[in-house]
Amino acid sequence: MSQSFSNSAGGIDLGTGLSQLNNLLSKLDGQPGSSCAIDPTSQDRLVTLRLGMASSLFTALRARHAPTADHCARVAVCCSAWSMATDMSESQRNDLEVSALLHDIGKIGIPDSILRNPSSLTADQQAMMRHSRDFARQILGAICVSDDVMNVISNVGAWYNGMKQGYELSGNDIPVAARMIAIADAFDSMTTDRVYRKALSIDRAIAELFACANVQFDPTMVEHFANIQATDQNRLNGVTTNRWLNTITAESSNRYWDFRQDAVNDGEERANQESFFHERLMDSVRDGVIFIDANFKIKRWNHASEKLTGILADAVRCEEWTPQLLNLRTQSGRLVRDAQCPVRHAYHSGVPSASALLIRGKDGEFVPVEFQAVPVIGVSGIPLGVTVVIRDWSSEQNLQQRVETLHQKASRDPLTGVCNRAEFDRVFAESVADSLENGKACSLIITDIDHFKKVNDTYGHQAGDEVLVRFAAMLARGSRSGDLVARYGGEEFVVVCRDCGCAEAVGLAEKTRLELAGTPFKELNGQSISASFGVTEVQAGDTPETMLRRADRALFQAKDNGRNQVLQLGSGLEGEQEQKTGGWLDRFMNRPKAGQKLVESYLTTNVPINIMAQKLRGFVADHDANVLRLDEDGIVLEITDESTVFQRRKNDRGTPFEMHVSFVNNKNNEGQVLLCVAVRPTRSRDRRNNPVQAARNLISSLKSYLVAQGYTPGPNDHMIPMQASEWQSAMRD
Repeated sequence: MSQSFSNSAGGIDLGTGLSQLNNLLSKLDGQPGSSCAIDPTSQDRLVTLRLGMASSLFTALRARHAPTADHCARVAVCCSAWSMATDMSESQRNDLEVSALLHDIGKIGIPDSILRNPSSLTADQQAMMRHSRDFARQILGAICVSDDVMNVISNVGAWYNGMKQGYELSGNDIPVAARMIAIADAFDSMTTDRVYRKALSIDRAIAELFACANVQFDPTMVEHFANIQATDQNRLNGVTTNRWLNTITAESSNRYWDFRQDAVNDGEERANQESFFHERLMDSVRDGVIFIDANFKIKRWNHASEKLTGILADAVRCEEWTPQLLNLRTQSGRLVRDAQCPVRHAYHSGVPSASALLIRGKDGEFVPVEFQAVPVIGVSGIPLGVTVVIRDWSSEQNLQQRVETLHQKASRDPLTGVCNRAEFDRVFAESVADSLENGKACSLIITDIDHFKKVNDTYGHQAGDEVLVRFAAMLARGSRSGDLVARYGGEEFVVVCRDCGCAEAVGLAEKTRLELAGTPFKELNGQSISASFGVTEVQAGDTPETMLRRADRALFQAKDNGRNQVLQLGSGLEGEQEQKTGGWLDRFMNRPKAGQKLVESYLTTNVPINIMAQKLRGFVADHDANVLRLDEDGIVLEITDESTVFQRRKNDRGTPFEMHVSFVNNKNNEGQVLLCVAVRPTRSRDRRNNPVQAARNLISSLKSYLVAQGYTPGPNDHMIPMQASEWQSAMRD
């Protein structure tokens, strides 16, 4: 290929190319296949069309390492879509697509310990990975008759500046298709989640490509690729899938493949072409591989198939394939009949399939496997047979079972089967953070069996344990799907209800309370028991600790009021939105000074003064506040940062707040009690990103405790301080 990606004479015009591309996209609006979402079955169909008789190579790669195969498919679609904005010929585009699909085929020969390594590779492992290029040339050298494709795949790893060891070409001498694949390969790797890192955003990945331009990548191509990503990439991929489905013929796909007389393995020429291809492929995979011809006769049965099934290749070669040969069964144990045989279905439909099945292993026990059946299409488009790949899933299944068992032991209470305290702490913290960040409701129920010590003392600890187990089961039945029920300690349980307001949570608690009170326990000689419940909802300024203390205080009040009841505290989020702030300079210039008032607000409530005093004491206790003074001007509190703002980083904490609450009478509305609340920092240096919003959150929390509403004084309102004697005695009590 002698493609140019510059704007110079003889090269492509980026503006014209993108304009033509957009015209093509507009014509495809609403047509099937104009989406980039390709399910695995459709992807297999596209690969089969593009590779023809060599699609079994791609199947072998997928069996070896599915993420690598999926990566190659995405890179091929990306490159094909990119090529639509160039002046590539149809032949050049075909070479590009085939090369992209198979550019990582050499990884078939890389050990599992390297392919599946979740961390950084060692120097020895990196050296082994470099051998994948040699493996690719050996595998493809047996059947690929296109020197252009071989040249592209051999140079995909070459650096544009020529500094990559092992490669002779550099700059524009590197084939255009190889330079395109290298960019698409890096882009897909960066924008795909890995076990050891999260995917980068598209903008960040493009920036990384530009950072490596002139070193690893062709800078002109990087710029062109970035322009392509700015178009409607989803619809552009749809153009590619339409092209593959509607224009690729068996002739155009299979023209790349034939058995080569000059194929060399370890320096020795193989006389038998078919034997060379099969042995090379079979020796490279560790999964069972079976070749079945158009008459459903078994042509090849590799060594891995022998080890997995206990059946020797000589015993089945040229025998007819049937599901009964492997005692093929569904996961439920039902025998697979000929009519449901995945091999026959793949042959007649021309569509690859992958199923989770059971086969009888060499020791007579059934083994869970992934059973893949891929049709092999001939030059004329007529199916020649089916390639079967069998992967042993028993190790993955056993590992998954062990992981699940360990997680159960680590997160479950051994007596009741509900979650334990550690799991509750983790989930509850996540729920509160998510609720505050997204403005969603979240409620907490805390419950305690009434007089449980009497149960143990009267009927024994075994009877007490049975009561705990049955009560935990009631809580689980009475909660919603997705709620977390946990044993907090002793006879105390908690329920975390995400996306659930106080009213709904109270209903859930009341339902369980009634069920428990009406249930006789045979362990207690037919007697029933009761429980008390405290319920609260997350509110602005909450942390997990303040919310838990508020729920616990509600439980204490329920017990103090006579037990066997549900009591709610707190009214939830008020819907206040965080104010946007400017840059660091704005925050620096507007940083509050010590004693400077951040927020002032009037609140009104119908709660009597003595009840208001109790609620205010609860606010002080839950927020770990210190009462600095109580005088005729009101009450002054000091509230530390840890209990007011749910900070994500310890080093982002601000200075303590000082809150001044004064009681006010409105002469124009006798009987109305108003509170004037002012919040200010105690020191000038405050490292919060938004101290004003933190102060607003604190006032919002106080509103919830006092069941108060915001109030805006009118021009005719006449505000005077309330006599100290009217409220100080209530506060001191």
